[in-house]
Amino acid sequence: MRQADLNQLKEGFLSDFLHGNKLFTKSQIREKMEKFHFIVSEGKKYFVLILKLEKQKQFKELYGEKGTYDIEFAYRNIFEETYAQAFKITGIINGDYTITFLLETDAEMGDEVVQEQLQDCFEQFCVNQKKFIRWDFFCTGIGHGVKIEEIPEANEELKKELREGFFYPSNTYHTIEQMKSEHSGQVDFQKVKVDRLIQGLRSGEQMEKVYKEMTQALKKCSYAEYMNAVIWLGITVMRGVTTIRFREEEMNGFLVALSRCEKQNEVDEVKRYIEANYQDPNTTLERLADEFGGSPNYIRRLFKKDTGMSVAGYINEIRLKAVMRGLRETNRPAKEIAEQCGFISSNYFYTYFRKKTGLTPQTYRERCRELKNTEQEEE
Repeated sequence: MRQADLNQLKEGFLSDFLHGNKLFTKSQIREKMEKFHFIVSEGKKYFVLILKLEKQKQFKELYGEKGTYDIEFAYRNIFEETYAQAFKITGIINGDYTITFLLETDAEMGDEVVQEQLQDCFEQFCVNQKKFIRWDFFCTGIGHGVKIEEIPEANEELKKELREGFFYPSNTYHTIEQMKSEHSGQVDFQKVKVDRLIQGLRSGEQMEKVYKEMTQALKKCSYAEYMNAVIWLGITVMRGVTTIRFREEEMNGFLVALSRCEKQNEVDEVKRYIEANYQDPNTTLERLADEFGGSPNYIRRLFKKDTGMSVAGYINEIRLKAVMRGLRETNRPAKEIAEQCGFISSNYFYTYFRKKTGLTPQTYRERCRELKNTEQEEE
């Protein structure tokens, strides 16, 4: 069969299957998916992602109907090529400026590990696509793997959350769970002098000044309170205050600022906590989220943006430095030092140490001693 014909069959099947236009038996799903090189078995699970083009109206005005489809087609290919390094993936172009992707993973892979890979792949996609044409995106996905027959239901839930979503900045990846967790709970709205802020907007004050006033008013709130208050303000201003006239670029900047929901010095506080508690093997992303009152995804996103690293990566770097110090300054076994520094798996520690240093712990210790002896002889 020609590749073009195969692609057409794939598009038709995926559209019917994902959007629930047609019912398929499990054997029919298996047969068709395997034709498209997916391995349908109990040892596999699936994730659904939806990529949305930002500023859709401008996109269509610039490129027209045909041009829009051609560019979406190119974006789909770039997305698939980027993610194919980690997943089996296929996607279909929808009629509403979104592209739906289906990814296959092994069942034993933890959902948190998969989400970190998805986040990394999306960031790489944003880099890759700019070589083609500059545009912004928003990507959302289900946060947990599902069985193949549950895919249509997961896709419907994802589309619903996308339609009802809050103000998220472009070029970000979020899960349904993240959307729900970051916008739940209560906040004391008296902490925000909304009348003063709205009055400032009406009088033509700069958005940035108004935003800074509000963040100052919420300075001592917990992360969860802060996020809810910011989103609430965004909804109030954008949906309820019809007498304010914004320049488009100013409004977009304001919504991006609102959607980030970030407070000053958050990452520094998290770093200090990690540096004080890295020896505890329970110092994890989930522990940090509990400690600082935010969702794991919120802490992850904020930390990655500020440091360029994942939380787990940063914790391991701190632990590695402590282990290296122990190897240089003591004669204790490497395994014992690693355990005291928070590495609970000796196999993982040895693999990680070699990956980061290019040496085994014993070779590193010997080289440090040789260097120290050489320096003493020269003195």
